[in-house]
Amino acid sequence: AYRLVLLFFTAKAIAFIIAIISAAYLTPYNTHTELFLASHPPHGSIDEVIRSLLAPYCRWDSLYFLNIAQDGYQFEQQHAFFPLLPSLMSIVAGFLT
Repeated sequence: AYRLVLLFFTAKAIAFIIAIISAAYLTPYNTHTELFLASHPPHGSIDEVIRSLLAPYCRWDSLYFLNIAQDGYQFEQQHAFFPLLPSLMSIVAGFLT
């Protein structure tokens, strides 16, 4: 079991490092990240660091899931996204706010 846990966390660490490096050197495929971050301006240098670490995870479908979690299903194309992740996000956000 120890090796399996070690392998899991090693794989997650490698994926995180690759995401950070790719975000620093590659142009993002989708501009939703820039739109989302522009609507939430930073509040200091720590916020800038956190934003740079989280930016790779704010791409592609993640913003659709965030919008569904915040506002529910508003548009027909959002029904392509299953409700489990947005539901969990809403529950966790309820505990954090």
